[in-house]
Amino acid sequence: MRKERRILPYIIILSLGAVLVLFLYLLAAGFHPLRYFSNGMHAETTIEDVADRVTEALAEGKDGEIQVYIKNVSPKDIKHLNYLIDTMKGNVSEYKASGPFLGVKLYTFYVERADSLFVYEAITEGKEIPEDKLRAKTLLKRVEGILAGVITPGMTAYQKELALHDFLVNNCTYGFGSEDDQNEYTAYGALIDGVAVCSGYAAAMNLLLSCVGIESKFIVGTATSSNRDVEETENHAWNLVLIDNEWYHLDVTWDDPVGERPILSHEFFNLSDEVMKKDHTWNQKKTEVCTSMIANYFVAEGLYFRSINAFQNGVESLFTRGYTKIECVVEGLDILDSDMQFAFRIPGILELRYSASGYRPYNLVRVEAN
Repeated sequence: MRKERRILPYIIILSLGAVLVLFLYLLAAGFHPLRYFSNGMHAETTIEDVADRVTEALAEGKDGEIQVYIKNVSPKDIKHLNYLIDTMKGNVSEYKASGPFLGVKLYTFYVERADSLFVYEAITEGKEIPEDKLRAKTLLKRVEGILAGVITPGMTAYQKELALHDFLVNNCTYGFGSEDDQNEYTAYGALIDGVAVCSGYAAAMNLLLSCVGIESKFIVGTATSSNRDVEETENHAWNLVLIDNEWYHLDVTWDDPVGERPILSHEFFNLSDEVMKKDHTWNQKKTEVCTSMIANYFVAEGLYFRSINAFQNGVESLFTRGYTKIECVVEGLDILDSDMQFAFRIPGILELRYSASGYRPYNLVRVEAN
């Protein structure tokens, strides 16, 4: 017993020394253990929660460092964090991570106020953009030019939204820009460089809509695409848009399909939750409820058909009026080859190609003649 009592103080001293060494090591590695414990040992465990933390800080006007404790989130997801941030407010320019402690890392994100926010305030509030914000000044000139070119007096909110949607699809390409910047995640990349990923498309649409007085929100989630019967689910961003007191989903990125030739689609123009959820998922507790299809492109343009006869009569009318490409929706019906034979009775139709997305009840059909 006497020997054990003599050893015990040494064990205590060694233990305290080990704790002190660990404490100093963590401080040197950039981890703040006391702050972590005082924070209730809380760490974000999904990239979506990390994005929410950064977006909340940006919404509060943060410009500088944001520190977040993170656990079980891959470095790849952290690298592409701007995918999930509302870059209308700001974006992450760079970041660093501490050494791990109990599987937790302290990430320091360096955020900067968005060029888009300066532009929005300049157009809607008449605020001067600071002289050193050259990118924001460049973006302002571009946005003013776009609005002058596509928005005309007397347009309804729906017409403004459609004009801006079509402009963005026709003037931006999906892809990654220079390795020296992360413009592709921002409105600057979409509108100046003409190259953006989904968050860049959504940020650009958010900026343009906001500048013409249409309320728009940046939304993140996932989207599942099929390629040769192989499904792939990825993080994704799009918009919620308020038209005539009804909220709708608007996915400009997916209306700009990547392919050999440019395609202007309206498949994802103003959808309800019910239709959108066929291939998109999001936290519905954090977003507005979308129940209407009144301002859906096909409904508003008279291209939403609820029977085969209505579809055939509508297509025949458009072909007779000189259209050669038609995009429409047939509700809840599959389109068969036999359903398309009517087109060859139309004078001048010699060749016909069509495709159908196959979704029910929102079955998108594209028809092209000659």
